Amino acid sequence: MLENIFLLLMLVLALITVQTSKIRRAIVYMGTFSLISSFVYIYYGAPDVAMAEAVIGSALATILFLVALKKYKVFTICVVHAEDKNFNDSYVGNSKIQILNDIEDFLAERELEPQAVYTTEKIDNILNAHNYDMVINQKGDSIIIYGNLENYQFEELENFLNSNRYNHLNLSIIRMRGYEDNDT
Repeated sequence: MLENIFLLLMLVLALITVQTSKIRRAIVYMGTFSLISSFVYIYYGAPDVAMAEAVIGSALATILFLVALKKYKVFTICVVHAEDKNFNDSYVGNSKIQILNDIEDFLAERELEPQAVYTTEKIDNILNAHNYDMVINQKGDSIIIYGNLENYQFEELENFLNSNRYNHLNLSIIRMRGYEDNDT
């Protein structure tokens, strides 16, 4: 009876881990799954395997995943407005740049902290010399958004931006290769 409960609990935790939308929650479920599997190994008479599973699967892997998530917690957005040298935070309320508020809300829902950096520097300099998660370039009546091709967060953001909500804007989304040369 106890064996069936543990095995059923492992199955449920595995399904919940895969189906959950929050990454942190999935990591907690994965750690719990590993801990339950340690109990199953003890039940089957393999305490050495149970100890290894508890240390590696439940503790070490969970900590490593959480540390990796912490690294990607801040999503840096560079807002470029090269035509106006006085561009600053007061422009955020502008209808053309209102999209930035929506992007920040979208990222906050996904447990990311959006950090906006405003500049009047030329777009070529920014794309070649800086490592931002996303660059928003407002040029006249058009908005061009640049994002990293390998960034899975930007892929979800692109789907959000391609919704019918922004049809009134002249919006272009350009996905670029990562910034391999700028890691130093």
